[in-house]
Amino acid sequence: MTNISCLGFFTTLVIINSDSSNQSGSGLQDAVFHRGRNNLHILCSNYEKVGDLNDHQSHFLGPLIGEIGQLSEPLTSRLFVGNSYLNKVFLRLFYVQAQHGNTSHVHGFIFSPSVLASHVMEAFTLSNIQIKKIPNYQPSHFFGVRQINNSPQTLLPEERLTVPGCRTTLMDHQQKAVEFIQRSESDNISIAHEIWTHPDNEWVKQVFSKAAARGLVDKDIVFDSHGCILADDMGLGKTLTTLTTIQLSRNQAVLFANEKLDRDVEMRTPATLIICPLSTLDNWINEINTHFDNGSLPYQVFYGKERSTIQFQDISRVAIVLATYESVCISGIKESNDGQQIGTSDQGRKKKSGLNLSNVRWFRIVLDEAHYMKDPKTNRSIVLLSLKAQRRLCLTGTPMQNNLGDLHNLLKFLRLEPWSNNSIWKQCVELPVQLCDPRGILTLQNLMNGISMRRLKTTVLELPEKVERVINIELKSPWNQIYEKNHETFAVQFGKNRVGGQGWNSSDFFGELVDLRQLCDHPALIEKGPGINNYGWNESSKIVHLVGDVKDFLCSGAVNRVVIFSEFKRFLEIIGIALNDQGFRFTTHYGKTDNETRKNNLDRFRGDSQCRILLATIKTAGVGIDLRCAQKVYIMEPTWNPAVEEQAVDRLYRIGQKSKVQVVRYCVMNSIEGNIFQIKRKKAELAMLSVPLSGNLEFELVRRSMREKISTT
Repeated sequence: MTNISCLGFFTTLVIINSDSSNQSGSGLQDAVFHRGRNNLHILCSNYEKVGDLNDHQSHFLGPLIGEIGQLSEPLTSRLFVGNSYLNKVFLRLFYVQAQHGNTSHVHGFIFSPSVLASHVMEAFTLSNIQIKKIPNYQPSHFFGVRQINNSPQTLLPEERLTVPGCRTTLMDHQQKAVEFIQRSESDNISIAHEIWTHPDNEWVKQVFSKAAARGLVDKDIVFDSHGCILADDMGLGKTLTTLTTIQLSRNQAVLFANEKLDRDVEMRTPATLIICPLSTLDNWINEINTHFDNGSLPYQVFYGKERSTIQFQDISRVAIVLATYESVCISGIKESNDGQQIGTSDQGRKKKSGLNLSNVRWFRIVLDEAHYMKDPKTNRSIVLLSLKAQRRLCLTGTPMQNNLGDLHNLLKFLRLEPWSNNSIWKQCVELPVQLCDPRGILTLQNLMNGISMRRLKTTVLELPEKVERVINIELKSPWNQIYEKNHETFAVQFGKNRVGGQGWNSSDFFGELVDLRQLCDHPALIEKGPGINNYGWNESSKIVHLVGDVKDFLCSGAVNRVVIFSEFKRFLEIIGIALNDQGFRFTTHYGKTDNETRKNNLDRFRGDSQCRILLATIKTAGVGIDLRCAQKVYIMEPTWNPAVEEQAVDRLYRIGQKSKVQVVRYCVMNSIEGNIFQIKRKKAELAMLSVPLSGNLEFELVRRSMREKISTT
């Protein structure tokens, strides 16, 4: 998976100007574009101008460079450490001096974020410059960036998969994902072995040998990983892709279940265990019933009171067992090394089902929203890692949310040796990436290239426009002064210049931090008890702006619907008071609401023309539900985790959305919320390193490849 792609190369004429100072010599020279007021200039050594593109080309290509006066940039590893590349096009240019006449040529490689690829290619098409694929393209010569297919082919009828019992024709990107999963699960291919034997992995082998000599790792590597990460953008149909994969492997599953080895003492089942959050359980059931004929893909739900009656024979007769993370943890009581039970509380042991899922060897285990097991120290992770299966699949649009440890836990689940080993991961990936060592970045991206697939909605689907804006809010008086006073107290207690440099309690720290965040929402949130009785809803600058904006939007269209997300249920309740005062009807989606009530509330929001507002806690409604009926989403405060916000937005912005989606984010910039914005940006930058982009490789490789291309044309 990647967020930056090579679009190919181009060649075009350069108009040599009479005032160009560098007209001596010939051959290949490094060059850059310089956007002038009227034309794109070509600059060579010492930034001396050698010529221009014509007016027509300059008109269309100039905006790709930036503002007037800016220079084009090459692709370098330094850009990947920050987020400066997210909206830029990168050009590696070479100028060939003419020996005779007044024209020369400029050759260039084009790189761009995937989200801009179609825009960039359109600009070159309008400028009458053809982008061609680079023959014998080697990603390792271009910082690990892969070349995209500029003219993707639609699958031919004979190339399409025939899926027994499936009523839905897969989209092209879904079929490619199925084929990728099948390849990763194949007995004939070891992705881990391919990565291990890659030329870029030599330094990792040296680290491994030293670690094995010290007894930190087992010297014998078992390449027995049969699985992958499907990290497609949210809304691309990972559920249908997974169900199709399961249906196509039913015969293999039966063979697996019937193969009895002497060393096997556990029970084998042909079923695939799908573990998902409670909020997505109904969605899996709906997807099975929607896309497959009745009974063609049999399933068993392992949840609620009924799970205590489920026996091994029951799960051996179905293709799928659907379970929530909680029900798996309650079932998965295992013995730790010191003989203590793990994976459940005392309360959980009382609820334990008769069937222990850890005693079963599954044909396949699927983790939906796989980032739910990001923390390796939790009972949830311990239980999930103890489960046995031949094949494993992780579904998540955000494989890394906070740090590289999130991703490492998924590699442990996939049994991807030796990178699943803590010592190898820390020495070869985590620490090098933190130090911006290009070897670590390249290793990380080679891993992700091999075991994961990611496509973005903007490059796969024809989705409507998404418009995002941030509303900078100022606190009302006297709450701005009260906030400043509280912030000063917080800094004295917990800042680096705290009195005496004494230590502090982490729970106190986070408690005070939450108070500062809530004060940015509404002063009643930091009061003990109901609080709102002492204040009006209009004491919150955010709510005042929100109510006006919602009113304007709903009045502008009879079918318009909005979703309002917040981390804090009490804040949503105050927003509800404001909406009632203004005559708006709304419904809610909160964490502790029972499943049936949630479903009824969502049905009302989707179908009741008089109820066009949904108030939702972001961690509850941010995954697993379909909110395509809405066209505008409000995020009332910045969250620590950028992936949480993106997941929430993608409840609306997904396959089937027909309308433009508007995203409004509220932030009191001159406060703790401004700090959270900066932290989110750093987390997003770190997450971008988990895509296949390389480190600071020698440009000589690029130059040599360019020379070879020019010599053959």
